[in-house]
Amino acid sequence: MITLADVISNIKEGGKKYYRFYPLLARRPEHIKDFDINWLKERAHKKSLLDSFQVFMGGKGTFSDLHNANPPNLFVQVCGEKQWILYSHYYSPIIDPPPIANIYRVAPPKKEDRPFNPFKPNFEAPYELFKYMDGYSVTLKPGDVLWNTLFYWHAVQNATDSIGVGFRWIVPWYSFKISPLFMFLDLFSTKRPIWKAWGLYKKDMNEVHLH
Repeated sequence: MITLADVISNIKEGGKKYYRFYPLLARRPEHIKDFDINWLKERAHKKSLLDSFQVFMGGKGTFSDLHNANPPNLFVQVCGEKQWILYSHYYSPIIDPPPIANIYRVAPPKKEDRPFNPFKPNFEAPYELFKYMDGYSVTLKPGDVLWNTLFYWHAVQNATDSIGVGFRWIVPWYSFKISPLFMFLDLFSTKRPIWKAWGLYKKDMNEVHLH
């Protein structure tokens, strides 16, 4: 079993462990006092079903591939710098994701077992259509808050050793409004219906991954 102390030691030594989606603030609620939680919750949808905080901690160069999710996200950068590149769900036909997802979709790997990397773009086949996508690039610094709306594709890279916290909530009816096809497929999938993933969402996002 890897402990948090192991992860921190690895980061300090220049390792590549990346501590993601961990419900640290749920398990150690005293740390919530370090955030303006009222300000965050005032900006969540008033009719959301669930909300949760997930901690992300990684060393310089650690990376999350292109993906999107049906919960919206207010991401708080605690320390260090984190780079984001975001694309509208309008470009989903180019990204060509799997039809079914549990909470979030990943861009499929089509070359060298990795999906398209917007931080090091290579528009050779099979990624030649990606050059037509318009997106946003932002670098978060300590104290910055990023609004990442639902179903927006994004890839994230730690420019330095970094700690950030994502505050998310679930609003199924708004998800239907933004992407009725994705939500229909996710809700009525016989293998991985999203409502089963929601049951694990508040407890620990990593259990959704294991499921």
